[in-house]
Amino acid sequence: MNSGRIIKLFAGTASKRLGERIVEHLKRELPESGGLKFLEKYRLSDITVKKFSNDNIFVRLEETVREADTYIIQSSGIPVNDRFMELLITIDAMRRSSAGRITAIVPYLPYSRSDKIDQPRVPLTARLVADLIEAAGADHVVVMDLHADQIQGYFNIPVDHLKATSVLASYVEENYLHTIPEEELKDWIVISPDAGSAKRAQNFASILGLPLAVVLKERTGNNDKSEVMHVIGDIDGKNAILFDDEIDTAGSMMNAITSLCENFGVKQVIAVATHGIFSGPAIRRIESNPYLKSVVVTDTLDVPEKGETCCRTYSSDGKMIHDEVLVTKINVCSISELLAATIRSIHLGESVTHLYERWEINEPRKDKGRK
Repeated sequence: MNSGRIIKLFAGTASKRLGERIVEHLKRELPESGGLKFLEKYRLSDITVKKFSNDNIFVRLEETVREADTYIIQSSGIPVNDRFMELLITIDAMRRSSAGRITAIVPYLPYSRSDKIDQPRVPLTARLVADLIEAAGADHVVVMDLHADQIQGYFNIPVDHLKATSVLASYVEENYLHTIPEEELKDWIVISPDAGSAKRAQNFASILGLPLAVVLKERTGNNDKSEVMHVIGDIDGKNAILFDDEIDTAGSMMNAITSLCENFGVKQVIAVATHGIFSGPAIRRIESNPYLKSVVVTDTLDVPEKGETCCRTYSSDGKMIHDEVLVTKINVCSISELLAATIRSIHLGESVTHLYERWEINEPRKDKGRK
């Protein structure tokens, strides 16, 4: 427990907006512990990050962290390798500046999809990432919805693996299902986009009190193309909530949504995911799909929000494409309150598990007094 130490909260270049939101929640979280002012001036601590002309990254902490309970918030935004190196360099700077404890808050862990050796002569990159974070000097790691739970075992330091399921379910309930009459809810179903995500989707469906269906699809190679082969569950004539851990290029998801609506009788789809990576043509694909009503993601990554114009440059068929798309379907559900409460619990040596109770994850939707 570090309750006698001051909190120093830093945000990397990939998580400035999330860091500011966390500070706002910490203003309410920390006074609950007796009114002690743990966080100086309730602000992000000052840090300088810049890149030299030779592509080297420079980091300098602009205030002392000696013996402080120190946190660095840095997600895996684009460009991924720059953001990860910035995280490692910042942790090293904290360690060499005599920080009392260093907690790396990495809402979206880079290379988390490289979590197994499923082909000959390939690396286990997720394990390498864990080793590098430890070697840099982190004492504690906080992550959100890892692609596979076993990645926690790659670390030899304490890991808090947070889940956004209850936060997302509460958001969907409040913004989409709350006004739907009870008799019409039989027309809604949660769909897992593949068998690997079925357990996660089942938890989400249980919170909302909705049935679950599972898509069985075949993916070709390492690209984003897949084909829906079968569906386990009755989805004909239903409105679907497609639940996954992340949306990357959105190619596989949009193919699944189109197939579900054209071949299996689904009326419309709301896509829900923890991590909105939205690389390449993802935003264009989302905005142009006629069957997709809305997308809900958290702010583990700095994603474009509704009303913003998103500019992307990417390669397609050997050509560089510059795309500008007005965002109309993407809605952001912030996990800043959960992260702020986690920081408070870590600092005071309290349990993190009980934090989910404020989103009522143990109460089915149908028992929440819906009218």
